[in-house]
Amino acid sequence: MPLRLLKYLSPYHWMIYALETAQNKRELFDIAGALSKSTVDLKFEYKLRVAAILLNLRRDLKKKFGMFVVFGWDDKDREKYIDVPDATQDIFGKRHFNIFDYSEERITRLFRKTVNFDGAILIDAEGDVADSGVVLEGLRPKLLAKRLYAKKTGDLSSRLGFHKKVHTRHLSAITASYNLKNTAIFTVSEETGDFHIFEGGRIVYSTVKGETSLVKNFAKV
Repeated sequence: MPLRLLKYLSPYHWMIYALETAQNKRELFDIAGALSKSTVDLKFEYKLRVAAILLNLRRDLKKKFGMFVVFGWDDKDREKYIDVPDATQDIFGKRHFNIFDYSEERITRLFRKTVNFDGAILIDAEGDVADSGVVLEGLRPKLLAKRLYAKKTGDLSSRLGFHKKVHTRHLSAITASYNLKNTAIFTVSEETGDFHIFEGGRIVYSTVKGETSLVKNFAKV
């Protein structure tokens, strides 16, 4: 099937295709289950494609690495949140492509070029990769914890629902998923290799057992 036509499959048929061709079937199946409950208005098959690419990187790379991907990026937020501290890391800024333009393996190789970069990869809601190596500023994770989560004591990691201590990448990612409306944020931890997906300021998928956000963790809003 031509790659560009994959985006037009129904979510059900896309999931079947993705699982049949995936190298990480079990994990991708679990992710599909988590994403099927999403309330964020982004195409399921696109989110699953991003997840599959990052799972490929985790499988292929022999060393731990960090990754931060914003899916559903809207350029209207650029002035408020984005800075590019090192223009040489924005390798996708002048080389735009869609996550369905090439095979999953080739997209994985393109993303692999960014694993030593600081900052995030931005992908819009139609799957077009806009930038890499960008820093998201002004996110204020402490305010998110106060506004959305019931727990009022402890460090930010525990207050935001993480079972392990996390640092700037993950605190920024979970907060970005709240501040940047209608986005899904994907991270890979450089320290542990853990994989997370965040939506609406919540952990919707995690490789850390029992970490997915539960209703009881949230304050009434």
